[in-house]
Amino acid sequence: MKTLSSLLLLIIVISTNVIINALQQPRQQAIVVGSGPVGVAASLILATNHNYDVTLLESSPASSTQTKYDPTKAFLYNVNGRGQRLTKMFPEMHQRMVERSVISKGFGGTKLTIVPADPGESIPEQKMNVPAAADKEDNGNKSMPSGEKAGNVGFWIPRHEMVKLMVEEIEEHNKRGLGGTITLCTGQECVSVVPRTTKDGEGVTVVVTTKDASSSSLQEISNEYNANLVIGADGMNSKVRQCLHNAPPGTWSSNCVKSSKFQPKTYTSPASFLRIKVLQLPPQFEIPDADGKPPLNTFSQDIYAIRSVNTGPRTFLSLGLLPMKDNDAVRPTNIITRPDHGIWKITNGKSMREYFQQAFPRFNFQEGGLISNQEWDRFAKAEGTRFPPCQYSPGLAVWDESGRSGVALVGDSIHAFSPDIGQGVNAGLMDVVCLDRALSGLDDVESGNDNDNTANDKTNKQTTTLEANLQRYQKQHAQEIAALIRLARFGAPYQYKQPHRADRALRLVWTANVAMRLLLNKVTFGVIQPPCIILSQNEDLTFREWPGFSNKKEGAAPPSTITTADDKSKDIKKEAPQLPPVEAAARRLERLYGGGGLATKTTATALPINTTKIMKKWLGASSGTAGNATMASVAACAETTLDPSGVCVTGREILMGLCSEEDRLAVSVKTADDGTADKPEEGGDAMMEEDAAPSTTPEYLSLTCREVESWLMTLAVRIYWRAGKYQQAYDLIIKGLQLLDAHLVDSGNTTTTTGGLYPLLARMLRYRSLIMESLLTSSNDDDTYAKLCSDTRIELASRHTHAVLRRDADVSATILNLHLRELLLSDRVEQAQKLISNSTFPTDAASNNQLLRYLYYSGRVQALRLEYTQSYSNLSQCLRKCPTNTGLGFRIAVQRLLVVVQLLMGEIPDRSVFFGEGMRGELRPYLEIAQAVRRGDLAVFHETVGGHAERLRMDGTYTLISRLAHSVVKAGLRRLKTSYSRISLEDVASRLGLPSATSAEFVVAKAVRDGVIDATIDHVGGYVQSHDLVDVYATVEPSEAFHRRIAYCLTTHNDAVRAMRYTPDAYKKQLEASRGLRRSREEKTDEEKAQEIEDELDDEDYEY
Repeated sequence: MKTLSSLLLLIIVISTNVIINALQQPRQQAIVVGSGPVGVAASLILATNHNYDVTLLESSPASSTQTKYDPTKAFLYNVNGRGQRLTKMFPEMHQRMVERSVISKGFGGTKLTIVPADPGESIPEQKMNVPAAADKEDNGNKSMPSGEKAGNVGFWIPRHEMVKLMVEEIEEHNKRGLGGTITLCTGQECVSVVPRTTKDGEGVTVVVTTKDASSSSLQEISNEYNANLVIGADGMNSKVRQCLHNAPPGTWSSNCVKSSKFQPKTYTSPASFLRIKVLQLPPQFEIPDADGKPPLNTFSQDIYAIRSVNTGPRTFLSLGLLPMKDNDAVRPTNIITRPDHGIWKITNGKSMREYFQQAFPRFNFQEGGLISNQEWDRFAKAEGTRFPPCQYSPGLAVWDESGRSGVALVGDSIHAFSPDIGQGVNAGLMDVVCLDRALSGLDDVESGNDNDNTANDKTNKQTTTLEANLQRYQKQHAQEIAALIRLARFGAPYQYKQPHRADRALRLVWTANVAMRLLLNKVTFGVIQPPCIILSQNEDLTFREWPGFSNKKEGAAPPSTITTADDKSKDIKKEAPQLPPVEAAARRLERLYGGGGLATKTTATALPINTTKIMKKWLGASSGTAGNATMASVAACAETTLDPSGVCVTGREILMGLCSEEDRLAVSVKTADDGTADKPEEGGDAMMEEDAAPSTTPEYLSLTCREVESWLMTLAVRIYWRAGKYQQAYDLIIKGLQLLDAHLVDSGNTTTTTGGLYPLLARMLRYRSLIMESLLTSSNDDDTYAKLCSDTRIELASRHTHAVLRRDADVSATILNLHLRELLLSDRVEQAQKLISNSTFPTDAASNNQLLRYLYYSGRVQALRLEYTQSYSNLSQCLRKCPTNTGLGFRIAVQRLLVVVQLLMGEIPDRSVFFGEGMRGELRPYLEIAQAVRRGDLAVFHETVGGHAERLRMDGTYTLISRLAHSVVKAGLRRLKTSYSRISLEDVASRLGLPSATSAEFVVAKAVRDGVIDATIDHVGGYVQSHDLVDVYATVEPSEAFHRRIAYCLTTHNDAVRAMRYTPDAYKKQLEASRGLRRSREEKTDEEKAQEIEDELDDEDYEY
């Protein structure tokens, strides 16, 4: 009976566990790339607060664990109040940090000792870095509060100890079994991050490579990890950020920021690019004092600054020792200098020891002295590291189309700067805190006060998707890190005592500025703010709240500011519900055309004459809206703006059928709830902020219904195209063109009344061409593409004729470029040249984008037809007219072709061309080819071209580059002629990589005939004899040339003088002809004059 009851009890327990496991929802998966302090902190937050199963990927092998001391990473962190906001979320971890670190303020101060360079000078008494607390607890509590309230309590802790205590917290978390689990995988280097869609749902795939240690060849093995959320915490050269930056269009949701936003913005500060490396001193070492005084015993919790006797701009040196808890551990000494310092030229331990003995005569650095020979050798060979420039990434997060999977960046992957403001690790931990608040659904992710930390406050949470949470993190935190980088640039860049003369002068100016601001702050009782480096100690303020750095955060007033009634009214206006961005853009177009804010269908206002100009301006302003539009927002805009009983009823039905009614209704709800109507990254939405709130009754457009319908068609086509749904996009664009043509026919097809439709027609034709190319790429069916092209070629020719007749520059320029692109893709170069010669491009009236395309296509056609000079002229003009802040891909394509054309012309491009912003990686193959051409090495040239053949075919430059073999041979012959006065044909063939001496003979003969080299071929001896260079100054040629120049100058002078003379005879004849009658009258005789007078008197008598 007992056995039976035990068996039944066991069955009940097993069944209960099975039912619980079946009902329990599976945990979501998360991947954190990078196991530094920020990456480990992110893993703890995701597993503890958000119930993720976290996989922590580290590229370093297991042998170089982050929890062990490494002299190359012997950094010390000062975890201030900002960083403690994260550590306090885990009380046990925070307590361990307090026990293993040195408290810099509050409970006991750190002592600062400055050791003079002169060994005969006494070491001054140690000064307290901050006022020390009293021995008694009550006295200590009386001296602490002001410091704690200002957030001035910091903890000095080595980097490996910081990671170690976090790893211990991970181990305890996994043992407790509460929340998700955290798994550490070492030796996993991230390669790519892409979204995925499988039968199990949506997610993100991280592809990594790991080296197989069991194999003798250390082969790289590829592996994949799938998750719902990926966190990039892999440092300033983040591979995750690079994958997001290089993602093709349509990879992530159209609501995300553009991939170009993940290109870091870089700034230089006076502390940027300083070099640092660490010298290890023994624990508790002694510092010799002046004669007759005992040496100073060092203590690990004190700060020391040891000066050297060298004070020159390239010899000044100083040793800095920061506090650490373990008094028995080695003391890492920081050495920070300019890159041109002499210490970086020393590469052996003996020379380094002698240099330090000369620079620091107070210490015994001789062999067998304070530091071992092994440490001197390690220190001399160490490369150290460099302080990074101040950089930040405007893009922080992306998500897929479903909104249930995404990627976020934290730590140095989104901001990096030199450590002079002490905010490196603290800013990284604050990134994790802000991400935690965003994932918790809180409105304000930047709350700066622990007392206001509402991470667990149910009233402030929202039930939102991962997309909305990441969007909130992107929107709010991007402004915070921009202000942080501004602080890093100007906070305290001269604290390292840079020794250059300019540095010393600027350090005095910076010090005077800080002192003046402190004085003015005291005198004006806080009206003038103190220096930003002082404000940075107050963790209650976010970086955006500091005066002069950025606009204050909504809902939080900055220090020493007064909130007025006008400010409150503006805040109320901002809190009012906004129109969805797409609908707001459509309403704004109606107002530009002369209608009201919400025009009724009975409005009958005459359209303005310059509708084309208005439409082009409006399309440019709404570019940000187009980039962030979704299919649901397009359909919702069609439903609320297009009249179901008007002329756009067909287009309205087509657009509304693109998504369900629930998705259309969710657009307005989403806009009112989480404020996603505008995005701070896009300039186009800023003009929509003053649009009125949506009305309860539908108010349809009347003036611009046709334009809005066509514009919405282009948005829907764009969304389909970017998502890779090419067939749906093609079907929709055909319907859109039919509707647009019908509107043009109904309106009389005149520019005065339908001018606003023609820019949209040009845009539709452009999208149709792109979609046709995408269909060819996806299907690899040349016959289908040829049929599509033949069907549209005649239509485009007819449209081009009508556009030229009505002087429509947009449509005619667009169609001409589409013709050229289609002919180039089908390799019909001669037809493209005939089209260029028989047509006229509207250079003055066309848009800059169309002009750039035309110049590029013309340059490409001319390059293929060997007209390199004309091609170089067009491509150079195209590159000069390209915008510098956008269109990086187009500029790269133009620069690639321009480099090839220059090489074909016999010129070597300047090296700086290959290292422009964003072009270093793209132009790398062309740099190697240019180097091979310059060296004249045919074998290296063929090897380089063969290695990059696939890439060159993708770029469309393989055919042109294959022509460079002759240029390589010519360059090689010139080098041989310069190097050798006589060289055999066999050696020529060997040096140039030619198959035989006979081939070399023909090549050299042609080069001699073309004037490439000045040499003679000895066919009997089988060698090439170079002609000696004659010293022209030993001949009469310089004097003859000088004589010719003098004669030319004299002839020119004589001709000029002769031309200034008047011709005597010709002058007299001209003068005689001009004076004519007057001269004849003067020459008359007296009798003739008397006769004329008598005749006049007779006439008078007759009249009487």
